[in-house]
Amino acid sequence: MVVSNLTQAVGFFNYLLVLANRLPGDAATHRPPQRHRTRRPRVDTDGRMPAGMSGLDRDIGHLSVPSVRMPGMMTPIHADGFEQVALCRDEETGLRSVVVIHDTTLGPALGGVRMHAYPDEDAAVVDGLWLAEAMTLKAAAAGLGLGGGWSIMIEAAELIVADTDPRRADAVAARHGARVVAPEAAPAVACDVLAPCGLGSVVTDQTLPWLECRIIVGGANNVLATPAHAAMLQARGILYAPDFCVNAGDLIFLEEQLLGHDSAHAEARVRQVGVRVAEVLDRSRRTGVSTADAATELARARLRP
Repeated sequence: MVVSNLTQAVGFFNYLLVLANRLPGDAATHRPPQRHRTRRPRVDTDGRMPAGMSGLDRDIGHLSVPSVRMPGMMTPIHADGFEQVALCRDEETGLRSVVVIHDTTLGPALGGVRMHAYPDEDAAVVDGLWLAEAMTLKAAAAGLGLGGGWSIMIEAAELIVADTDPRRADAVAARHGARVVAPEAAPAVACDVLAPCGLGSVVTDQTLPWLECRIIVGGANNVLATPAHAAMLQARGILYAPDFCVNAGDLIFLEEQLLGHDSAHAEARVRQVGVRVAEVLDRSRRTGVSTADAATELARARLRP
């Protein structure tokens, strides 16, 4: 998943939730919305429950996926007791989602977005159904004029690891189901995010033409062989999060220890690293300078008397 598209994706799926609120009845058959049914449905497209979902009640509700395609990359799903359910796919980004409208008796459906790595699409649908129904009950119990809905973002990521110690790489791969590549081959691997977390000088004149990532963000120091490589990455459309901003957590933690603060206080400050990086990226977009230059400008502004 690409960071630069994540906010757009969340907004897109919330838009689908709004769109589903406006569809006339069941998306697949255009029947009037079903009301006041709160039984939990089950996924049963092949007569079996999805892996990890055996605890669901097998005697209530039914879910089926028709072959009809809805406009806008949406596949309608019929689920007993639910007004609208759709499986959505975005071919450009590879993102998949589920949009669920449970009940709009009291008003338009309102819900959130959950991002999770599900074992399969059935499991994601079941989770979305449960969450949407819970939102209906929550709104009704609170006396609100709202119904229940939810959207699910299905995260499916492949992890590729490299290490100068092959045994260490193999151990990580075994633990997390990753694929191992040689360190010298890592920069040329096609991926969304390249995360150098060991040696520096990963981006050089030699490696830059071979990069097939969309984002570079890692904990190593001096990821760029020279500052000029930041502009070269920007020209190629590769987003670079400056390493001295990204890996500032250890320095922050050490200062917290010197100041005598507890671990909770230290963790709260470390978690602000993401906010600082976002500020750098925003400054780069607004001014047109590279992200490395934007970070350097912010740092030097504090150093000036």
